[in-house]
Amino acid sequence: MKILFKKIALLKYNDYPGLNGKISHNDSLLANNITHYISVGNSAIENIESALRASNKSFDALRSVLDFPCGHGRVLRVLATKVSPAKITACDIDEDGINFCEKEFHCKKILSDNDISKVQFPEHYELIWVGSLFTHLDKDAFSDMLTLSFNLLEPGGVLVFTTHVDIPWKLFIDTGKSIRVVCLCQVNNWRRN
Repeated sequence: MKILFKKIALLKYNDYPGLNGKISHNDSLLANNITHYISVGNSAIENIESALRASNKSFDALRSVLDFPCGHGRVLRVLATKVSPAKITACDIDEDGINFCEKEFHCKKILSDNDISKVQFPEHYELIWVGSLFTHLDKDAFSDMLTLSFNLLEPGGVLVFTTHVDIPWKLFIDTGKSIRVVCLCQVNNWRRN
């Protein structure tokens, strides 16, 4: 019964101005604040666009995009208005989330694992968006995820990630890859809702 009430409560947002697609009743990031929900997706796209511009790239030229972790599509729904959904891969440990993104936004999906080394990625990506995942990782997992991200990039690809922790910059040097940091975005007014 609780799920039914939650589904009914979300119906009011299904045609909300500025919102691409429906919101899953399992999307915990909504927290009954649609304005904040939409603004976070838009802010992510602005940061991605800044990084692309600094790399002399644009959304319309991208051939492959990875949204990791995608959740239930808070950022992916905006990304799908900029890039053909057929070029986007949604990846998350939440199977319901990737299934929702595949159904609602017509993108590809990959089920992740707590042990990221077990995940099989079928391609390399021109753009990888990692929204706040690094915030929740210890130093070793941070390093593993960063290495994986670099390895999944196409040559000349762009990695954009957010974090609310201090970044161990030495990890960028230890990758052995030739990288160029093109855009650093800092959020000073971040708050948990």
